[in-house]
Amino acid sequence: MTDSEAASNGKHQKDEESNCQQINDTPTKEVRLTNLIEDCLEPIFMKLSIENLVAIVHTNKQLKPAAASAFARKFGTMKIVLSNLRHNLPFDSKKDSIRVVDLNVSLRLLRSFGHRISKLHIGHKNSMGSVIFSNGLLINYANKYCKSLVEITFGPFANTDLSLAAHEPFPMVETVRFWRCNLRRFGQSEFDGCFPEIRRLEFVGNVPSNECIVDCLPNLEHLVINGSLNRHNNDTIPISLALNPQLLSLTLKSDDALFILRKGRPYLGLLESLSVTYDSKDLMNVHFGFEVNEVIQFESLRKLEVNFTDLFCDSIPHIPFSSHRLEELEVSIGNCEYKTFNRLVRYLQKHQNITKFTLIERSDSFWEPSYISEESKMNISEAMLSLEEADFWNIEFSTGEVKQFIGNCKTLHRFGFKFINGGDFNDLKKRLGSEWEASIDPNGNVKIVRI
Repeated sequence: MTDSEAASNGKHQKDEESNCQQINDTPTKEVRLTNLIEDCLEPIFMKLSIENLVAIVHTNKQLKPAAASAFARKFGTMKIVLSNLRHNLPFDSKKDSIRVVDLNVSLRLLRSFGHRISKLHIGHKNSMGSVIFSNGLLINYANKYCKSLVEITFGPFANTDLSLAAHEPFPMVETVRFWRCNLRRFGQSEFDGCFPEIRRLEFVGNVPSNECIVDCLPNLEHLVINGSLNRHNNDTIPISLALNPQLLSLTLKSDDALFILRKGRPYLGLLESLSVTYDSKDLMNVHFGFEVNEVIQFESLRKLEVNFTDLFCDSIPHIPFSSHRLEELEVSIGNCEYKTFNRLVRYLQKHQNITKFTLIERSDSFWEPSYISEESKMNISEAMLSLEEADFWNIEFSTGEVKQFIGNCKTLHRFGFKFINGGDFNDLKKRLGSEWEASIDPNGNVKIVRI
């Protein structure tokens, strides 16, 4: 290397060192979250909890659009439960809902993201045990900020006047559920005014007095009453049915359900789905005035669910409902062992349009399936000539019984049952052949589908 080349290299090295020194001496520009575009912020915010998202919006309103987008993607389809009650609330599964306990966080949540909430449950209790103030405030905020709500649940709480808490209608709410609520102060006109688009109404727990039930709700299609009734309600609910002849489905899980249906049947000409709970004693109640084997006829009924509350009895009780259009029947009973199914078989024989049949056995232990004789199973299969789907919950079938059952039901394409303990599932699949596809879960529940 010549002297001139060495000098040139030395100068170049000094220039690089000088440039590096200038870069190191240049102050770094501070990067703020507010300088990032929404597309960059949203993935970051998606990792935050609902409380942290609320805190961000409460601290810096410039971040609200990105936080709202993250909230909608992460929690938008879930039910938001605003409750500090310790026990789990019904209707709110951990998978599909998220609970916010703190009242202040709940209020900020409604104010910040209320427009992104579609399902809401309000049931708060403050430190003094009173629920009136906190729930009234939450209802007021929901009414003001949650304009996209389609479902709302209230409770448990008492003496909350919704007409005062909700100053404007909930314009899009179609499902309203009251769980253990005392709504005696809530009048008829306010109800329709608060929920002009209501299509489904549920009372669960304590059923309110007639101010809440007797009303004409022109869009109402589904009514659920699940709770204790008093004699005043017994006379009131049929009037409510008369005022809402457009009902498509009705669920009655309460005392005197048969009495209510008997009086209300003339107004249920459009009813397509009925779910009712009763026991054999109700059929013999003098107050009902039922005749032996009396049947209440429905013109449009397509789906019927009957839930017998008897845990042990000699035979399946009489089913006092009928429709020439009946396509689906679900029967839920207590312990099946030693029961006879003659009444049920005769009922099935009279309703040959049934394409889907479900028999649910509710024993004290779900893991101990009850015994039904092979004769009873085959009598059931032979009674339905149009059967396409059959489900026997918690009821065991052997491989031989499965083969005979599907052999009797030529139209069957889906069959569910509990596989008999100790049975060979591979042998069952082999005997079913290529015509059927079978699967079994860890609890021994089998589903077979005709291919």
